[in-house]
Amino acid sequence: MVVKDHEVPLNLLSAISIYLRLSELYPNLQSVYNEILTYYSGYKGELALDYYLKFIDQKSRSILHSLRLPFINTFYQIDTLLLSANFFLMIEVKNLTGHIRFNHEKGRMYQQTEFEEKSYQDPLLQSNTHLHQFKSFLHNRGLGHVPVESLIVFVNQNARLSDDRDDSIIYGFQLMQKFEEILKKYPNSTISQTAIKQLQSALIKLNTPLHSNMLKQLGIMPNELLYGVICPTCMKLPMQRPFGTWLCPHCKNSDPKAHMRAFIEYTLLFSQFITNRQARKLLRLDSPDIIQKLFKKANFPHQGENRHRKYELNFNLQKEGLFLLNDFLKLKNNNSSEDTDILLD
Repeated sequence: MVVKDHEVPLNLLSAISIYLRLSELYPNLQSVYNEILTYYSGYKGELALDYYLKFIDQKSRSILHSLRLPFINTFYQIDTLLLSANFFLMIEVKNLTGHIRFNHEKGRMYQQTEFEEKSYQDPLLQSNTHLHQFKSFLHNRGLGHVPVESLIVFVNQNARLSDDRDDSIIYGFQLMQKFEEILKKYPNSTISQTAIKQLQSALIKLNTPLHSNMLKQLGIMPNELLYGVICPTCMKLPMQRPFGTWLCPHCKNSDPKAHMRAFIEYTLLFSQFITNRQARKLLRLDSPDIIQKLFKKANFPHQGENRHRKYELNFNLQKEGLFLLNDFLKLKNNNSSEDTDILLD
């Protein structure tokens, strides 16, 4: 059964927030859009794996998605981890299209599409590194005797893999067959269900989602962003607040809580803490008293007094930031059958 679900990448949500707050005339707008597509493709691929996992008996097996675990002074990512009494299985997901070929000796992977050829690092190198890191973690917990296997699964139906590839690189539809082969390789139980539950609890506790400074990563200065409250209906800004609620001058939509979305964006892009002055700039309001009332109504915890007071924006970004993904898909009129199942409440 699934004990930890997929996570929407915080960097994806941050990049979308930046994109929505840049002028249409911004010279590098396309590069920001491309960054969003890269993150979004990876996220869609991880979700697509679920279809193939359905064909594996999950009654006595634990599945954990989107793990980012510490290792010495860095972190490593496991897209999906399957824990069973016989063995553990690490799965790395790829959502590439076109003809994919590998040169394992040179450590390269090549993607040939209709328009171009791209070169990447061989995913086998990363997979083997993550396998080593996870085995080291298990060894330190006294679980070094449990067999661990890894697979690289290409889930996009428009991918064509070259035949001269490592056996651990497979299509999505081959996952069930590969799992059965590994199960025959390890027919005996090596770990108790109690130990598995303890392990999965430890992994969830150690999980540290990647949250980069996307403004710095994309080379964008904060003063290049457009501030104000974005209308949740037409995606334009800024909304105005004439009579205790937010009103969009473009589509006439009103929303008394539209500022909460802006606070979530601030958390993604800048900090978990905000002052009255920073909130006025963010929302494009002049009145400190109105900001104070918004803070009080939101019941944000605070520290410090008077001008030094900071409020803690204690959002669950994984859940409360999902509107950004929906907004982006709606804005780009991406309502095909391929994407509508990704739209989240």
